Formats: sequence, structure tokens, C-alpha cells
Amino acid sequence: MKRLISLAFIASLMFPVAAVAQSPSLSDYSQTLLDLKKAELVRLENGETGVEGYAMYGNAAPAFLLTGDAELDQFVSTSSRIAVLGEEIAYLTLLLTQLNQAPDSDIGSTRVTAAADSHVYAYDYLNWNRSNWGAYNVLGAGWHPAGGEKRTYIKFDLAYVDEPSIGKAVLRLFHYHTGGGNGVALGVHRVTSPWQEGVGTYKPATPAGPNELTWEVQPTFDLSPVLGFNPGIDANKWVELDITPLVKEWLAGVPNFGLVIKPQGPLTSGVPESQYGFRSRELEDKYLRPSLVLFGDNGN
Repeated sequence: MKRLISLAFIASLMFPVAAVAQSPSLSDYSQTLLDLKKAELVRLENGETGVEGYAMYGNAAPAFLLTGDAELDQFVSTSSRIAVLGEEIAYLTLLLTQLNQAPDSDIGSTRVTAAADSHVYAYDYLNWNRSNWGAYNVLGAGWHPAGGEKRTYIKFDLAYVDEPSIGKAVLRLFHYHTGGGNGVALGVHRVTSPWQEGVGTYKPATPAGPNELTWEVQPTFDLSPVLGFNPGIDANKWVELDITPLVKEWLAGVPNFGLVIKPQGPLTSGVPESQYGFRSRELEDKYLRPSLVLFGDNGN
């Protein structure tokens, strides 16, 4: 996709000149552009030539004009223009999917990305209880009747945040999976001692280095949750958690060792599976990583 999408196409997303007067949202503009691209594709497939300045010779472009590079050949060749259009349409479709999943506008807010995150699992299969997943691109929290608990740890660096200006703090996690059902709820707890994220990955299960986070090497945390929540069965959505009291404690001087998300009890072997998966800070798509959104003292 990266090879065929032209700089002109990328610029059209960044600078929608023709539509500036009406100041549309990026989502609306992308949808309009997608509709235009699809309409152009239909015209080309119906045999038109010279559509929007492309495919001047249709499917009969002279061989001496063809370079073998679709991005260049699209100006004279229908097949090359269709190839480029296909990539542009795929890109716009993906962009719209992400924009439509986005939370509401955060005008006036500050977004802080996670400084560290990982999860731990009690299951001793393949020494998972002694393994570190600090460099893995997903996080997990929940319960399995055979494997036991899974917990997620996250920390945000708030050293440069001005405490008096904060009115609301929202933890955002992208929930991509639910295993089993959602009969077990989760809770957010304040961590009360240091922990080390580590550099372990899932495949193969990575034995932890000294002091790296594992089920066997966890920090202490408050037993009472800051709040409880249930991600639900439906996945591929944002979960938003108001953790304002916890963040204000950190900003007021309480040591910030982050938070842990863990299943709420009682938990026994008779409790059915409820495991929830979230995207981590190592995910290639930065947009879906965990974040802490800080709003002004008026709450927005």
C-alpha cells in the first residue's frame, strides 16, 4: 500500500483545500474523498478514459509511455490507475474505521501516553507465571478457571502536569478481545511499590530478567479498587475510565507507581472464564495504545 499511495494523495488528506471554507471534520472529509474515489473507479471500470486527468489512453497506452511503476503509469493507463485507486480506497476505509471508533473530541485536553505497561498471569503452563511480557503488544486482565488471574499494570509519567489545572482524568484502553463471557468484572487499583516493565515477549514465553514484572514478582497495591468496570462481550471499542481521584492523589504528592487492573472476586474454579484483552503501548498503531486524557478544571 505504501508504494502506490502518492504524495499528492497524502497531501489531499492533510490539506483539503477545496473544503476549507466549510471546515468539515476529518471523518466527513475522508468519507467524501472515499466516495469520490469509488465513483472514479466505477467510471474507469466502465471504460471511460481521462477521468480526473488519469488513464488518458485507457487500456491502450503506448508501450513507450509505460514505466512499470503504477504511480507514474496511472496518468496514461487504466489498469495502473485502478491499482492505485484500490490502494487509496483501502487506506481511506481503514482511516474511517479508526476515526469512527475514536472517542469524542478532546479539545482543550492533554493526552499522556503510557510510560510502562505489561500484564502477568498466574498460570504455570510453560512457566507463564514466571514470564515477562513487557515488550508484548497486548495486555490482559481477567479470570480463567484453570489458569487463574491475569492482571494488567500501567504507569503514566505525570512529572510535567500542572495539578491545579486538572479537572478530570480519563484512562482510555482499546478493548480488542473478550475470552469466555463477561461474568467477572475488573477493578482499577493504585499500585503502592515500584515495578519494572521488562522486555519479554509472548512467543516464546520469555523468562523474566532480575526484578522484571511477572506473576511471581509483583508490586504491592491497594486492595480497595478506585473503581470497577466491565468491558463487556463486544470488542474493538474504547473503554473510558474516570480515574480523576487517583490522578489527583498522584499530582498532590502520593507516590506514582501506576495502577493495576485485576479481576474482582470471589474467584474459584467454578467461576467461568472472563478474560479481556487490550492493546499495549508497544502496538505499532500508536492510535490504539493506552492513554490518560487530562481535561481542564472545568472538566472538558
